[in-house]
Amino acid sequence: MQIRVPVVPSGNCIVWEFATDNYDIGFGLFFEWVKPSSPAPGEKASWKIMEGSSQPLDASSQTYSSSFFQTAPPPDQSQTPCKVFVEEVIPIYRRSSNTEVYCGSHAYPGNGTYLLKFDNTYSLWRSKMLYYRVYSTK
Repeated sequence: MQIRVPVVPSGNCIVWEFATDNYDIGFGLFFEWVKPSSPAPGEKASWKIMEGSSQPLDASSQTYSSSFFQTAPPPDQSQTPCKVFVEEVIPIYRRSSNTEVYCGSHAYPGNGTYLLKFDNTYSLWRSKMLYYRVYSTK
């Protein structure tokens, strides 16, 4: 499961807390840098969405236009794309979130979107109940 949290101008730090009921879960934090191309006046900027890699996207990737919380395909696929780079802030490791609440914070490095990734692939036969809270603060 992946949670996307855009950087907000009113804050300068992201804070997260999570716990699970019975078993541990993998967790990692990533930051998606966006360097938009210059859109025409009145045109929405577009960017590409990439998961789990620190490599830049190429022109064959899907392009999406976005509002604050949602992504949707742009009306014109011929828009000039921009490059997105995903940086690993905290690598995905198993966390004992069933015995304690796992929490942390990270100062905004710039404009972009945080990706909180929860990984249960090592334990597919054990479903988990995940409780989480993510917010921005100064």
